[in-house]
Amino acid sequence: MGYTVTFGGQTVYVETITMSTSCEYDSSMRPTNATTTVDLKSTSTRPLPANQQFDEPYAPFWGLETGVGDYGRFVLTANGTTIIDKPAKLTAATSDNSSDPSSSVARNYTTQYVIYEENDIFPGQDSIKNVSSISYKFESSIGDEYGSYNKPPTVPGVSNPKLLDETDGSEGSSSVYTVTISAVGINTNDGNSASNANAAIATIEAFDDIPTRLGLTANTTPYDKTSKTTTDGSAGSVTKVSTYTAYDDSANYRDSYNVKINIDNRNMDSYTTVIIDGTIKGLNTAHDSDFADNRASNADLGLAETLLTIDDRAKKALTTINQFPISKKYDYQPEAVINYSHTYDTRPLSLVSGAISEDLVMSDDYQRADLSHLPILGGVSLQNFGTYTIPSRTVTYTAQFIRGYDTGSVESMINNAIEQFNPSKMITNTNTAIRSQVDLDESSYDIVTNKITKTKKWIYYIKEY
Repeated sequence: MGYTVTFGGQTVYVETITMSTSCEYDSSMRPTNATTTVDLKSTSTRPLPANQQFDEPYAPFWGLETGVGDYGRFVLTANGTTIIDKPAKLTAATSDNSSDPSSSVARNYTTQYVIYEENDIFPGQDSIKNVSSISYKFESSIGDEYGSYNKPPTVPGVSNPKLLDETDGSEGSSSVYTVTISAVGINTNDGNSASNANAAIATIEAFDDIPTRLGLTANTTPYDKTSKTTTDGSAGSVTKVSTYTAYDDSANYRDSYNVKINIDNRNMDSYTTVIIDGTIKGLNTAHDSDFADNRASNADLGLAETLLTIDDRAKKALTTINQFPISKKYDYQPEAVINYSHTYDTRPLSLVSGAISEDLVMSDDYQRADLSHLPILGGVSLQNFGTYTIPSRTVTYTAQFIRGYDTGSVESMINNAIEQFNPSKMITNTNTAIRSQVDLDESSYDIVTNKITKTKKWIYYIKEY
């Protein structure tokens, strides 16, 4: 993603952004100051002079700040969309560069800002009771890039294999929000300290719509939610940590994959193989309760949709592959993770649809003179009778199909494949034609292995006009 930051009237591109928001409340539900801390890392460069060297040190460039401690308007955008536009204070600025001229082309720098938030976490409710302390914190960060596959525009001049024209499945980005609610309960007649702490946390979640506050909408931008609750019964303390992960697109799953091409130049009989290895992770978009979880069904949906396009992914890497994979592998892991692998190769396409192996053998018995063999003293006498044998051609096709495959519709395709070798198609010139006649036509079917063998033989002669 393209991130830019504007502060103090200056705008720069930023390579790394880390954000953390803290909102806390005491036992009387009085809010403390809510702030967001933002750390930025960027790089500045200057072009080389005409003589390709620097004569003076390059003073480190500190970025946007006008001075540590200054206030200004902090604006953060991602791909042109404004994420933050609030007053802020520059709190720190550091650089790890020296003033050595030999290292003065690039200057890395980091800056830190504090953004002042409004304390509007609770809408004036006063139902929190029987706790000695309570804490409510929000933390937000930019997550790892992990998204759906998108093919970039075609790169001119790139020939097959087109690996330079493809990307893997690690596109897109995620936003991670961590909400931590901690409470320490007190012992009462109607409940112990731990149950009172749990009740306080449940009350907070009931009147504070966290997904809406975070801008999450399951129908338009699905998000993943995980929760972890830690209870210390002796201390009466309960801590619940909920993590929300939102992505750029609207899919209920993440699909990441890579492409491998294997070429064996030592064996002329080997084919080039293309392997598509990928991982699908289902998102938990059932957010009605902490115990609802539909990650497995979303992962299954993701695999079904991925299999509709996986052949195209292989063709984008190498256009000459056979569209039928030679092997498929699926590995189901806990937490709704499915690993998949399809292997393709450049073997020729089948003459008959559905065949997993084929053999096609053609043999010709050419015309020859009839000779008599008369034994004589000292050898054999050959006498030409002036007659000739009839030439013939025999074609045998054998194919095996997957068990259970319906072979009832392949007979016409087999006949068409064999018919291409009919001697009548061997026309030598416009004044000559070949007349052929079927002399043998037989077939066999192995029910156990689902294998079909068909043999056809023609006799023929040449007719001149």
